[in-house]
Amino acid sequence: MIIGGEIRDASWTLVFEHVSDPRPKQAIPLGCWLSLRRTGHPLNRVGIIMEEADNITPLKNYLDRVPLLALNIHSITDGRSLSHAYRIRRLWRYSGTLLAFGDIRRDQLPYMSVCGIDAFYLRYDQDIEAAVAACGHQLR
Repeated sequence: MIIGGEIRDASWTLVFEHVSDPRPKQAIPLGCWLSLRRTGHPLNRVGIIMEEADNITPLKNYLDRVPLLALNIHSITDGRSLSHAYRIRRLWRYSGTLLAFGDIRRDQLPYMSVCGIDAFYLRYDQDIEAAVAACGHQLR
């Protein structure tokens, strides 16, 4: 994981199926999170996974209670996740961790950072140390 321009151990578990009782430091799909919130489930220290096609507007009123938003980027050619990141960080003033994962490559990190993304799980074939050496100063 790269966060704040440094390599750190991954601290969040991404859970893609619906769960009825998520644990702290797990990120769950947006729809699941909203459903649990509506039933009054305490979602302390539970993050949210967002897909490119998700309507993120219902999330706006809860941002102060969400420690991590994880953007699942299937293809960098689909800019919706970067639009989500910009809206969440710059317009809605989200102060938590904004993580990008999926099709994440070294040369994209500075551009994603401009949109407000501050943490990255790189694609499996990317060299994390080379990414930080090349881009780390731009990610702080």
